[in-house]
Amino acid sequence: MQVWITLIATLAVMALLYGTIVWIQRITSQRWLRRPLAPGQRVEAGESSLYFTLQGEGSPTVLIEAASGSLSLEWWPLQERLAGSMRVFTYDRGGMGWSNPGQTPRSSAQINRELESLLQALDLKPPFLLVGHSIGGLYLQHFARLHPGWVVGMVLVDPLTLENRKFDRLKSRSYPSSTEAKVAQLRRLRSFASRGLMQLLRRKLQNSAQWESLRKLPEPVQHAIFAHYCLTKDYDATIDELQHLYESITQVRSSGPSPDIPVVLVHHHPETYKLELTSYGLNQEEAARVEAIWEETHRALLKDFPRGEWIQASRSSHSDIHLQEPEIIAKAVLGLCRQNASASRSEPAS
Repeated sequence: MQVWITLIATLAVMALLYGTIVWIQRITSQRWLRRPLAPGQRVEAGESSLYFTLQGEGSPTVLIEAASGSLSLEWWPLQERLAGSMRVFTYDRGGMGWSNPGQTPRSSAQINRELESLLQALDLKPPFLLVGHSIGGLYLQHFARLHPGWVVGMVLVDPLTLENRKFDRLKSRSYPSSTEAKVAQLRRLRSFASRGLMQLLRRKLQNSAQWESLRKLPEPVQHAIFAHYCLTKDYDATIDELQHLYESITQVRSSGPSPDIPVVLVHHHPETYKLELTSYGLNQEEAARVEAIWEETHRALLKDFPRGEWIQASRSSHSDIHLQEPEIIAKAVLGLCRQNASASRSEPAS
């Protein structure tokens, strides 16, 4: 009888502890959502409320689109760096960070509709210079095709391309960065978040290699990024985007030709990326095959732009170029702005 009493008491204490953890995380998340981190703010745009940050003055406006599952505040150091000489705009897509969930499906067409509503709500008019990372680069390729007269140049940071299906040659079990594998991992993390268990993983996550680049960011920003990992809505939005990736590619492909604008494509450092892949369990041959497809698809994309330029990062992998080597992106943006200013001066007066 004593054993049973002890067991029941232990289970009751564990249940109470778990309930307390879930309650604390829910309260913390709600408080975080009610208090967007300055200098960013929320604005009603279309049928959603989106979080954005706007700094600097001048034309064109630099518009930054983050990668899958990333917050715009990861780009704040680069935004502040550029804002001294131009206007720079960052925002969180629907469902991410302090932005309310947007309409589904989270395809490129829907995301661009929401972006256009946000630009209209803020009275931000073209011209725009686009900076897109990973899937954000795909969405901005779509934006440029939809509005060729609005865009004066693009910096594509390790972008996804219309040839992304070439990665389907690789089985997800041997390529942990495939779309299928990413969705499976995100679902596991969402399960942890929904049970209020992310706080238990905080130390492990922030000591991991995944967090290494984020340590360069200010402490309040790091805190916000972790808080975002505790929100199920963020996983829902990211999973939805990835599940509609090929629908998005079809939408981009059918939206017209690529505009004749200058483009800089920033490709990750191959050896750093291959080393990361081997840490996931790939052998050197498999890692080299993945890298070869990345380079093949990026070279093919650049052929669509006669005024395209290839730049290779010197030490960054796919996900952290903007954190490890922001100077590359800044230099590319400033170069395109100078080209645009020079072209504007040379145009004959009407």
